[in-house]
Amino acid sequence: EPPCLIFFFGFMNATEGGSLRTFQQKLETQFLPSWLTSLAVWPGILLGTFRWLPTYAQAPFINVCLVAWNGFLSHRNTLSKQEHQNGMELQ
Repeated sequence: EPPCLIFFFGFMNATEGGSLRTFQQKLETQFLPSWLTSLAVWPGILLGTFRWLPTYAQAPFINVCLVAWNGFLSHRNTLSKQEHQNGMELQ
């Protein structure tokens, strides 16, 4: 999962026109909290899905969770962008 998070933050940085420095700042401020949240959330979701949901409902449920997870990552990315802008305003 860490490579996926690095790819996500790198892709978002590239599409926003960010520099290598802003990418490094995103990794420094957002990577670890996002990864720790992933470690806390996904095992429970997957365990519950495969333990209690019928087979036909597993894929749709996981996909809904992935949409919510992508929303969370986008929120973390926006927080990083706002922190960077606030830091620039103070200088």
